[in-house]
Amino acid sequence: MRFMCNTHRQQVLSEPNHAIRFWEQWMEQGQRHFHQCNWIDASHFFGCSFEISEWLIQTSNITDHRNTPLNYAERVMLSGHSLAECYKQLDEKQLELDMLIQVHNLLTYTDKHFFKTHWLMDSYLAKSLTSIRQHIKQKNKPKDHGKWNRFFQSTA
Repeated sequence: MRFMCNTHRQQVLSEPNHAIRFWEQWMEQGQRHFHQCNWIDASHFFGCSFEISEWLIQTSNITDHRNTPLNYAERVMLSGHSLAECYKQLDEKQLELDMLIQVHNLLTYTDKHFFKTHWLMDSYLAKSLTSIRQHIKQKNKPKDHGKWNRFFQSTA
C-alpha cells in the first residue's frame, strides 16, 4: 500500500534522519485526527508514517536509529497498529487484518536486535496476534444476518 505521492516519497525517503522527523510529525498529526474521531485523515497520516517505517527497516543500517527514542521495529509497530486501528474504526475488517499481517511479515524478517531494546515489543506482538486470530475466527464462522446474533458474537 502506498500513501505518499512520488514527490513526497523522494523528499522524505532521502536519508534516515530526515525520514524520522517526518515520521514523528505525521504520527503526531495522525494522533490528533484519531482523537477527534477523524479516522480517514488519521489513516492517511498513519499510512504515510508506516510507509516511512517500512523504508527505514528495509533499507537503513541497524544503528541509524541509535540517537532516536524509538528503533525502526518500534516505528513499524506503532504506525502499523495505529493504521490498523483506523481501519477497525472505519469497519474495514479486511484492511485491518491485512495491515496487521503486513506488520508481522515485516518484523519476521527483521534483525532480532530490534526486539531486545524495548520491553513493549512483546506486548504489541501479542496484541496484534490476538487481533489476527479473531479475524480468522470470524471469517471461519458461518454468516448470520441477525442484529442480536452479531451483538452476542461481538461480546463473546
